[in-house]
Amino acid sequence: MTLSHAISSFVLALAAYRNDALRLPSSPSDAGADADPLHGALDKFANSQLTMQSDLQSDLDDGVQWAAKVGESITSNRNFSKSGSVVIQSWNKCKRKLEHYGAHYTDSVASKRYNFLYFDNVKAASSSIRYMLSKFLKIDWQHTDIEGARPTGQRFSSKDFNDTTHMFKFSVVRDPIAKFESGVRQARFQNSKYFANMTADEILKDVMAKGYFTNEHLQPSSFRLSAYDASTPPSMHNLDFIGKVEDIEHDWSIIVDAMKGIGEGTKQQMKTLQKLNSRVEDPDTVLSEAAIQQMCNSDMYRFEWECFGYDLPKVCQE
Repeated sequence: MTLSHAISSFVLALAAYRNDALRLPSSPSDAGADADPLHGALDKFANSQLTMQSDLQSDLDDGVQWAAKVGESITSNRNFSKSGSVVIQSWNKCKRKLEHYGAHYTDSVASKRYNFLYFDNVKAASSSIRYMLSKFLKIDWQHTDIEGARPTGQRFSSKDFNDTTHMFKFSVVRDPIAKFESGVRQARFQNSKYFANMTADEILKDVMAKGYFTNEHLQPSSFRLSAYDASTPPSMHNLDFIGKVEDIEHDWSIIVDAMKGIGEGTKQQMKTLQKLNSRVEDPDTVLSEAAIQQMCNSDMYRFEWECFGYDLPKVCQE
């Protein structure tokens, strides 16, 4: 079986989508307020997306291959040099500013034996990371070795694991603009009826006008990583390490070394992260400078740069 076919089988096996956090609650106290007709309509819309299947050749734009070309194609006003241990410091200073998102949950992969909890961050190497965890550790969205853990949906989420304080908790982020533009391409693929005739600028405007994320792939890293746990009342998880797609080869090696119970031979194999990026850009999926300014000023996206140590785009500095 070729690698492509193997990965394709893996992806299709995990193709049923569940998303606890498409919308932004108006406040932490109303998170999950199903009685609101708007929220009910949104839940119905979200469920229709969760049933869509993925196609390997056009689905996996998670940024790993893009990261290898950063030096060739990304302007010098963006800073990708900070390591994951430095990024976590920026995150810890910033995350309490994100309580306006309300209590929400993020798809997660966790293991007791290997002592890790991974917060899945869409369009930021997530497909590649999940593939490696499944291939070498047999742990994925739907399988864990944590006794008593039960997924509340079709996937495990950040609220489905108890007593995670001792675990190595990590995620990976990506340049905010590149991540959103990649999410636009994913959203257009998943729901062409709604998104196909909309440019990236129009999709951003639509999200900000509605006040919720019309597709999970449009969610910023700050939303995905500010996920809540299983405590009562729920609390925001504390992460130990945040890698960057732009430094993924370096940061992924640190992440693998932080896991426990993995033989050295397997570790070395895991460190060669598969590059699954295959989506082709088109002009309609690229944000204009005016839209980037709007993104920088939006409560839904503006914390991306501050929280993860990315340099603010020049257009937002002027």
